[in-house]
Amino acid sequence: MTHRMAPTLSGAASPDSILNLWFTTQNLFNGDGSAYNASNFQPWLRLAEVDLSAFVQVFSLGAPNLKSSAFSGDVNLVGPLTLFPSPTGTLELVASGSIVGLQSTGVGKNTKGAQSSGPLRRSMSPMRIH
Repeated sequence: MTHRMAPTLSGAASPDSILNLWFTTQNLFNGDGSAYNASNFQPWLRLAEVDLSAFVQVFSLGAPNLKSSAFSGDVNLVGPLTLFPSPTGTLELVASGSIVGLQSTGVGKNTKGAQSSGPLRRSMSPMRIH
């Protein structure tokens, strides 16, 4: 089971959230640079915004609950994982093999080879992680 939150595209220096990549490559219309975007051929998909940098943090948020089970094999986390803060949020990762948080995010300009998903941490209060 692989949870890919942020791939690194060829030519990119760092991973980017999948939702941000989708909005940038499909819905954002900026004239000549959008010749191959869906927003060029289907104008009803176009965004009113001309810059998506204000939404980068929101695009990287996940749902407050993540439950994943791999009955035969590993659970792989690819890219940074940020769950939306919630007093009832849940993170359950169960695997018959390993839970791996250091995976390659793609074929970009990064020569380090793999990106860490970062430490599992809780932003609400110092409560126990189950």
